Amino acid sequence: MEIASAFQVTPSDGEKPGAYAVFPYDRDLVRRFREAFPRARWREVEHQYEALHREMLLTLEQRDEARKLLENERAERERLSKALQGQHR
Repeated sequence: MEIASAFQVTPSDGEKPGAYAVFPYDRDLVRRFREAFPRARWREVEHQYEALHREMLLTLEQRDEARKLLENERAERERLSKALQGQHR
């Protein structure tokens, strides 16, 4: 997907000043946008998306941590198994 085609800017509805900007969520891009347009208002949908995005990142971090713990546990089991096999010889 072309980056430029992912951005949409349309005039606001009715007599309200401003415009609506729609773009893909990217933490750094949102930060830069907020710095450039500090008076911009965010719709509730975007807040919900950001909350879900943070939750997803936390879930992925927890998954990765669980995988590391599981790998360490498997390695420890394998080490103990080899040690026990060595004692029986």
